[in-house]
Amino acid sequence: MAIYGRLDVHEPAGAVKSYRLSKEVTTVGRAPDNAIVVADPSVSDRHCRLQLLDGAVHVINLDALAGIMFAGSLVRDSLPRPMREVTRLALGKTTIVFYPSDSQPTLPMTSISENTRPMHALFHVDLEKSVLDVYPASSSSLEIAITNRSGREMPFTIEVDGLPNNWAKLSQSSARLGADDTAFIILSVAPARRADLKPGDYPATIAIRATENNDSEALVGLLIRLHGFGGLSLAVEPALVRDSKALQLFMLNQGNEDLRLAVSAQDPESQLDIDLTERDVQLAAGQRGIVSCRVASRSRPLVGKSRKIPFALLVQADNDSAYLAAIPASVLVKPRLSPRHIGAAIVVIAAIAMTLIVLLARIPPPEISSFAISQSQVARGTTVELTWRASSAERFVIEIDRAAIAELDADASFFALSTADYADPIEVALIAVAGEETDIEKRQLDVYQAATIRNFEADQQQMFRKVEGELVLTWRTEGAVSSDLRFPAHFNIVSEEDPGEGTRKLVLRGVPETDFDLVLSVQDEIGTHIEGRISVKTADPECAPSRDLPLFAGPDRLYDQADLALSNVPVLVLGRAESKDWMFVELASGEKGWGRLSDFFCAGFDPTALTVITDLPPLPTATQTPTPEPALSPTASDAAAPTATPGATATDAET
Repeated sequence: MAIYGRLDVHEPAGAVKSYRLSKEVTTVGRAPDNAIVVADPSVSDRHCRLQLLDGAVHVINLDALAGIMFAGSLVRDSLPRPMREVTRLALGKTTIVFYPSDSQPTLPMTSISENTRPMHALFHVDLEKSVLDVYPASSSSLEIAITNRSGREMPFTIEVDGLPNNWAKLSQSSARLGADDTAFIILSVAPARRADLKPGDYPATIAIRATENNDSEALVGLLIRLHGFGGLSLAVEPALVRDSKALQLFMLNQGNEDLRLAVSAQDPESQLDIDLTERDVQLAAGQRGIVSCRVASRSRPLVGKSRKIPFALLVQADNDSAYLAAIPASVLVKPRLSPRHIGAAIVVIAAIAMTLIVLLARIPPPEISSFAISQSQVARGTTVELTWRASSAERFVIEIDRAAIAELDADASFFALSTADYADPIEVALIAVAGEETDIEKRQLDVYQAATIRNFEADQQQMFRKVEGELVLTWRTEGAVSSDLRFPAHFNIVSEEDPGEGTRKLVLRGVPETDFDLVLSVQDEIGTHIEGRISVKTADPECAPSRDLPLFAGPDRLYDQADLALSNVPVLVLGRAESKDWMFVELASGEKGWGRLSDFFCAGFDPTALTVITDLPPLPTATQTPTPEPALSPTASDAAAPTATPGATATDAET
């Protein structure tokens, strides 16, 4: 049978296994007789199956208790759900991704067409794929292969442009390749799970540059295809409603796609009339919605006890998941007459006495004996618990800064308060109500904004010793009242920008001595500190002579020759003369000497930025004969080879 798709299994430990799908029915589970065996204790023996129905692949849940996560929602029924596009499923702690037969592959391919890859005279770039499917709160990756075709060793840099901050991460941003060597760079893309992050196509550009030649650059296009995720939060207030009173169904679309919902009611005992203000609700990504519901019993008993009649509000999503959520609630139905009114044979005197007692009895006023908040100071977004004890109350009202936010029944003694919509100290009031009488208790709650470091980046993670260089630092914070940047004492601040909204840019300049850390410390309004850290490595600067060069005891040819540097053999650079024409180097043998800066090839740094050496040997007198430089061996490209003076050796001839 033809291949109709592929299933990638992402195990909790990080391993990824890929399976080609060709059978009409493929079972997935922990048992060894499944077509695809998943070694995860949180996966059931037979968890789900993939089945071809009417030409489309459907997923069917087989474990009603554990269920599967489909389109961002937990599915426990056994209804077939179509997967016409790339679909992400969750079985316990294991994630599986289904790819139809015509989808882009997500595993490295064994062969890549040269015709579709960027070519360059100096290097060649291969991308594993041109379209990368990603899901919020998960990571997808691809491989970039760079092959050096210049015939000599060259350094390269790799950058990704066009994506929002913190989406893309490279396994390395630079590489130094020998002739015909290939570097394999992993690009990981991991967008956050946010409702305001819309699904769709996000174009990006990967720039590969040979840093020795600014004109040597390849730009590779990559399309990031962000998929949607779903999520719905539901709550009913109050869960116990009085007969003929109204309750409210609160809804929050926590996904990044619009959500269409069908709202209905279920009355198992068929004793209620339930009136919904809305039955079709459209929620945009991140949007809240409220549906009011009035519940009334169809008949009330004349005498007897009050009883609770259960019912449920049903919310069903109009999308591929078609999930159904039931929110239970109850209505309190009281009899028309209480038992004390029974007794048709009660004597007139007893009736009069009872009437007098009712008329003369004073209803006790409501009283709050205790009121507490679980925390007195919390970060914004934290949920706190309100607890209380009270007597003789018919209902309770919760107020924030004198604005009512909730009304609760007489038997309530607990309320969960979310602080997501508040900032700074707020006044929380509990009001007990009985008739026209009230009792009130107030408490202060300090809500503060916790400090966070959204990003902290440096333009490079490596510098060269004895070479003055610049570091460009950028960062963005939220909720910080102060910040401090710690950097080595031998670095100075060159410039500083503060565009506002917690964003900063700072340029440092200095000569690194050893590896060092840049530490950003921020503090929120209650004194809590958090830190971000960037580690910068240092390397010894090296250059290679372009030909065999004599090294001198000082920065002038009047000095004696100290040694000979061989062509294309790297030497360690120790500094330069103040004139910037000469630099001091050390050979692999440990011998040291001075050579002209223009006769060396230095990779990765500007040799004129080397530290200046001022402790120089005395300059010999001008009467000394300068040591001649060795002659270059003629090459096929030379127009004419130099002619040596008769009687002189090849090393005595001037170039």
